[in-house]
Amino acid sequence: MTTLVIPKPFDMHVHFRQGDMLKQVVRHTADQFSYALVMPNTHPPICTPDDVSRYQREIGSALAN
Repeated sequence: MTTLVIPKPFDMHVHFRQGDMLKQVVRHTADQFSYALVMPNTHPPICTPDDVSRYQREIGSALAN
């Protein structure tokens, strides 16, 4: 029998939120995928480079927990 090994794929379109929902979605995404192209669904929306930096830190913090 031949074995087929499928590595973790790259999620090319995942929507992250904020708060508790972000923590759940980030953890699930990290468990299933090697990389992800994130579409932030935030309030207020991400509009500046500083907003991006803050959101990256929020995602990193969610992964650390």
